[in-house]
Amino acid sequence: MISLCSWREKHSVPHCQSTALVLALAALLGVGPRAFALDDTQTVKGAELEEIVVTANKREENVEKVPMSVYALSQNELTLADVKNMDDIAALSPGIEFDNFSGYATSTLTLLSIRGITSGVGASTTGVYIDDTAVQGRINDFTNFGNPYPVTFDLNRVEVLRGPQGTLFGAGAEGGAVRFIFNQPSLHDFSGVTSVEVAQIKDGGVSYEAGVAAGGPIIVDRLGFRFSAWDRKDGGYIDTVDPFTGAVTDKNANRSESKAFRLAFLGDFGAWTVAPSVYYQSKAIHDATGFYGNLSNPDNGDFNDGHILPLPADDSYYLAAVTIQGDLGFAKFTSVTSYFSRFATTVDDLTGTVGSLGATAGLPLGNAGYGNPLGPEYPTSYSQYAAEPNQTSQRITTQELRLSSADPAARLNWVAGLFYSRSDQNEVTNFYAPFVSDSIGLPEAESLLYLGTYAVDTQFAAFGQADFAITNQLKLTAGLRVADTKYSLETLSGGVFNTGSPPVGTTATRETPVTPKVALAYQADDKDLYYFSVGKGYRVGGGNSPLPDICPSAAVPETYHSDSLWSYEIGAKNRLLNDHLQLDSSVFHIDWKNIQQSVPLPACAFAYIANTGEATSNGFDMAIQAVLTTQFKVDLAVAYTDSKYTKNVVVAGVPIVDSGDQISAFSSPWNVTLAGTYTLPISSTVSGYLRLQEIYHSKNPGPFAFQIPNGISYSPQAVPNPETHVLGARAGITWQKFEISLFANNVLNAHPYLNKAVDAPTSTLVYYDTLIPRTIGLNAAYRF
Repeated sequence: MISLCSWREKHSVPHCQSTALVLALAALLGVGPRAFALDDTQTVKGAELEEIVVTANKREENVEKVPMSVYALSQNELTLADVKNMDDIAALSPGIEFDNFSGYATSTLTLLSIRGITSGVGASTTGVYIDDTAVQGRINDFTNFGNPYPVTFDLNRVEVLRGPQGTLFGAGAEGGAVRFIFNQPSLHDFSGVTSVEVAQIKDGGVSYEAGVAAGGPIIVDRLGFRFSAWDRKDGGYIDTVDPFTGAVTDKNANRSESKAFRLAFLGDFGAWTVAPSVYYQSKAIHDATGFYGNLSNPDNGDFNDGHILPLPADDSYYLAAVTIQGDLGFAKFTSVTSYFSRFATTVDDLTGTVGSLGATAGLPLGNAGYGNPLGPEYPTSYSQYAAEPNQTSQRITTQELRLSSADPAARLNWVAGLFYSRSDQNEVTNFYAPFVSDSIGLPEAESLLYLGTYAVDTQFAAFGQADFAITNQLKLTAGLRVADTKYSLETLSGGVFNTGSPPVGTTATRETPVTPKVALAYQADDKDLYYFSVGKGYRVGGGNSPLPDICPSAAVPETYHSDSLWSYEIGAKNRLLNDHLQLDSSVFHIDWKNIQQSVPLPACAFAYIANTGEATSNGFDMAIQAVLTTQFKVDLAVAYTDSKYTKNVVVAGVPIVDSGDQISAFSSPWNVTLAGTYTLPISSTVSGYLRLQEIYHSKNPGPFAFQIPNGISYSPQAVPNPETHVLGARAGITWQKFEISLFANNVLNAHPYLNKAVDAPTSTLVYYDTLIPRTIGLNAAYRF
């Protein structure tokens, strides 16, 4: 057998490194090393390794030269994979998990985790950026609004930064960050796209989409613009049914409509540029996005929701920003100013919760609940509804000023800056239950429980990072961020079941977190980079709202502090076999301390937040791109994450978690994405392509906190998500600037029961989410 090194030397392929990985890839794909031996002159569009420029270090760099784990999806990759939203991005990105939960209503509670670092309470553990502006917020235990995520139309790329980004991006990027980078105005060339799409969901509705984006110079070399407008109507597949008769009352009730608009300008004034922009997005979901297990038959395509209330959700926001850049000679100056405003509403159906917990929570319902023989959580008429309308308003003002070195080829490159942000988040929830009100002689419109919270996060920070070339191949990176964070919380409580609590509560915290980073990178040659990095991440603390009167007395802390982690990572980025094979790999260990955790109070279905746990996360992620022939390209992404608590947590003698419990029951230890793209030239102006894609998520084996028999969150019915397989296919023809493609998502029509939820640990009324059923569609686009 010829050795791989001698084979490479014979074929003039330089840099005989990573032999074991190449042989393993060849064996995995069932081909010999010669499958990679392409002539340098053989190039076909769509069968090449893309070079993507990212700004993960706040300067433009080829992603293969950045000594950190960055997974970048280009505009072309987003299109080929039919990426529409954050759910699709997470499915493609190794080490990323994105979950929607719709037990009570629509899927407004979303959890985004990177490398197992996730939390359903407090400030976000993952930073979400639209260009240079962070838009993530806090998760309130009562209202459960998740982060906003932009649509993917007219994006230039998505950058997934794995591992803490505390030095350059600060609080909120404790586990990592996801950055949505839009196409920017050009001063020289006109470009744009017009796209229309129609798709049919199996046993569901029809989806429509239309978008247009265009931009170019208004005054060549002086003033440019970029404009985009997009509208999408998603057909639903979950029917609303009468829970008493089974009759369908609203077909495809989880349908939704999303809209987005963006306008950006770029002005060049010699040594200075000014780039203002405004972005608007809205999404309206017609009704609940989960289904009832007892009313549905997924094998027959029947997904039915039996809530006795309509449960719409609306979420809209806009972002105005201006970026100013200037050349000072010795350095480059950048100023980013932005204002983000969001308003969202939902309605939760707490009918089942009231029935399950009525007796123990002090409500005038006995152990029989509503008297339905199926169980206390099942109502017997529409008049027994319990509604909780929620709303949130979020406003974020940010200002960043930074200087960076002027010569990227210099031995020392640096960036230093000042950062300010203020985030105001106002949340309101009301609880109405006319059936309960009538039984105690109150008007039906009387609020039984009201809670309004007004939280303000203010942050000042100074940061800096320097890259010093010790030799031509060895580079040391050192960075530090020092912040002054302030948090204040005002609460206003009221309602029949909260008359004894102080109506107004206030609390405040202040901390000075320090987040360093050190990395050592070895650029063996132009195509092989090896690195080791150590970095710290954190998220700010907060305050607890007073518990309502219906909860038993408990020692609830007024505030909780920031939690933090240290991450240790070894990685490599290699381009092999004459640039026909690219490997990006990393191994990590994360040590997470002082974790902010929810402490539930089962007797009243409320909770508070405390610093209790400790955890570790270990694993690896690997992305492989291989051009096997001039026409066939394979992408393989594999990630393994084992994130678990390392400390027993007991509150008032009751276990919260045990050492060894998994952090999340909904996360998948193994994530694998395999895609193959075959490009077929038909003529000098016409070509076709075919793409197949398989996405696999494994089942989490546990153990979990809800399995502790005497634990505070013990739930014998709770189960982790099963393993999932999702197959997608896309075929298209391009002719000059036109492209027509036919696609099929979830080809095998997988319909697993996901994110199981119940109203109470003993409830038999079970809610689930699932994958969107098989969807077949047609897309037409004109690009110029």
